[in-house]
Amino acid sequence: MSGSELAAQVEDVLAVDADDFRSRAEDEAEIIKEELDAGTFDNPQAIVGFEYEFYAVNRETSSLARVPRRLLEFIGFEKELGLHNAEMCTSPQPLNAYGLAAQEAEVNARLRTALDCVRSSGLRLVSDGLWTIPPEGEPTGQYLGRSVEDRGVRIASNMSDSVRYHAMANTAGADAVGMNVDAPHVSLSADTVMPESLITSIQPHYQVSHAADLPEYFTYALRIAGPLLALGVNSPFFPPDLYDDAPAERIVEDGWMSHRIHVFEAILNPDGGTGKVRFPHDLDSVEQAVDRIATDDTIVPMPIEESSRFDDAFATFRLKHGTYWRWIRPVFEGASRSSANARIEFRPIAGQPTVRDGIAFQAAFAGLMESLTRREHPVESLDWQDARENFYAAMHDGLD
Repeated sequence: MSGSELAAQVEDVLAVDADDFRSRAEDEAEIIKEELDAGTFDNPQAIVGFEYEFYAVNRETSSLARVPRRLLEFIGFEKELGLHNAEMCTSPQPLNAYGLAAQEAEVNARLRTALDCVRSSGLRLVSDGLWTIPPEGEPTGQYLGRSVEDRGVRIASNMSDSVRYHAMANTAGADAVGMNVDAPHVSLSADTVMPESLITSIQPHYQVSHAADLPEYFTYALRIAGPLLALGVNSPFFPPDLYDDAPAERIVEDGWMSHRIHVFEAILNPDGGTGKVRFPHDLDSVEQAVDRIATDDTIVPMPIEESSRFDDAFATFRLKHGTYWRWIRPVFEGASRSSANARIEFRPIAGQPTVRDGIAFQAAFAGLMESLTRREHPVESLDWQDARENFYAAMHDGLD
């Protein structure tokens, strides 16, 4: 897509009436509640799914590299924020030993095919919390901050053609995102949300059997977020050229174990205020989960594209959910009525360097969801504020 075509699409997004978008999302929330009452989102057993983000590097130098769009489509991966990013989503499987083995086998099969394909382009796909080697000949700040104006629309030069992300820098809602990183000995500002592409993650999904029970599972998910984050932190450093002239010892001493958490919050939250990327509160009911998404602040109202999916009945709500950036979040969707599901997306864990590491976190998260609820584990009574403090303590110090 050319820059002018992208700018035109951003203009179309900016023309969407935010009040109408919000009103439609709230109306569609009532449809979801009706389907919840009818049992549409219930499943015969727990189901797991997985999202795995990668970035490309030069095979010889390990410096960051852009993935050709045609190559991304050929290997069956999805585009993510930056031109260097790629994402894989697995097919949902039952939560049992065979289902987890199927998840691992699918990831390995698709990743092996992708690695073989990108090899001819001199690339590798890798995953961890935050890349540290910029593209050859391009300082990190320049790569992340470069943008142009086309027809008055700000376009990030190294961002994929995701209209939603480009629109964030051009809408009145841009005031609701900070686009600044302020970590120990690192300061980075940009005109777009492109610095978010510093980071990659894995996202295990857990589909609950009975949608009405989602709040109970959600409570446990919040309580285990800190411990699981502490086990998975792997982003203590930024690219070296982003640091100020502090001594190396100070950089190591003052750094946080998961700068990834800070980057996501700092880029997408307003400076000095509470934003959309945050540790969420407990839920009293599944209906409250629906309402929280429907009434969440709107940053980029998007035009609706019609299709034949079951959840097109609440397409605006689904788009609203796309910017419901909580570290743990409920999801309600389904391409068909029979596949409709209520699930929990667990988003704190950084991209992991091996497939076995990633699937281990999926198994740990899903296994805890199953066992803690079944045993009525007393961690459920841990005060919410303590759970939140544990989460950010893990971000700063890992297991220390």
